[in-house]
Amino acid sequence: MASPSIVPIALTIDDRTGYTLWAPPWEEDGEQWQAFLGAEGRLHVFKSERELAAYARTATEHDLDDHPVWPV
Repeated sequence: MASPSIVPIALTIDDRTGYTLWAPPWEEDGEQWQAFLGAEGRLHVFKSERELAAYARTATEHDLDDHPVWPV
């Protein structure tokens, strides 16, 4: 398995594009995990890469906050 990483991705639906982060599978304490940027079962998608970056710099409670390479 590759070392832990977080990857920016663009999602396009109906000609609208949003930006988020995805953590490909990583192993921690013998368990395999993967996650998108979100919280409480909701995916966080931003209208621009700039908005995503601003959120990533300031947000503290989301599904990636305990990822081995967070903060990015």
